Amino acid sequence: MGTITPSYLYLFKNMAFTLKAIKREIIGRKTNELRDEGFIPAIIYGARKNPINISVNRQAFLRIYQQAGESTLIDLEMETGEIEAVLIQDFQRSSVQDQMIHADFRRVDLDKPLVVDVQLYLVGEAPAVRELGGTLISSRHTVQVRALPRDLIKTLEIDLSTLKTFNDVIRVSDISCPEGVQILDENDLSLVTVMPPRTDEELKQLDEAIQEDVSQVERVGKKEEVPEEEDAAKTPEAS
Repeated sequence: MGTITPSYLYLFKNMAFTLKAIKREIIGRKTNELRDEGFIPAIIYGARKNPINISVNRQAFLRIYQQAGESTLIDLEMETGEIEAVLIQDFQRSSVQDQMIHADFRRVDLDKPLVVDVQLYLVGEAPAVRELGGTLISSRHTVQVRALPRDLIKTLEIDLSTLKTFNDVIRVSDISCPEGVQILDENDLSLVTVMPPRTDEELKQLDEAIQEDVSQVERVGKKEEVPEEEDAAKTPEAS
């Protein structure tokens, strides 16, 4: 099988994501005022520096998150002009309104490689599914990569058109990464395959197995009837 070359992921490689941040003094329940004004309270930490409480615009954060995800570098621009190179480490949503209510940003050292999980993005349709009636089986949704912070990517694209038969397998070794990005998973690790449709005999055996299971459940759930004579014998005579 030929090597799969990612295409659209290069749109995000080396793209600069910038998010404006404001240092905040208020903490605790008072941060609800920020949320009412369309901001998210957040924190920056890591790189052996003191944590900083900040706030960011909610809509701007959501746009950045959709584009960068959690594995792409973001420049947090403080109101002082200082830039903090960070990754989105975590965020919390309100269980009531399903709104973003807090975010964590982790500082990174631009000169040290990072190990992160990158999403696999399936593109196209497998001929073995479309023409042979198979079922697509994706065994992994992410791979682990190592790269310098500026080289990190959000996704790796997998072209399903290479799966033409049930014997075809897309493995880690089939993915070509952009320069500076190394996949750490084993090269022979299977990522995507196509399972052939069940034969009539297999479907018949499956149906028989299901019917047998149902009958066993019915036998277990059925109460044992008590004979009338035995039941009457246990009934005390009227005095």
